[in-house]
Amino acid sequence: MIERMSGSPGERAQFGISPKDTYSLGVFDIDQLSDTPYQMSEQERMQLEFLQHAAR
Repeated sequence: MIERMSGSPGERAQFGISPKDTYSLGVFDIDQLSDTPYQMSEQERMQLEFLQHAAR
């Protein structure tokens, strides 16, 4: 994959090569969106701690 930051303000950044300029997200209920911060479950917290220790 080719990564390239925009060369100047106002120029679109490009990441990789894509045959399309845009991709449709499909239909979804925007009422399900929330500004509430994500809260990890205990299992996710333990997995993250394991991965952080494994990366050291």
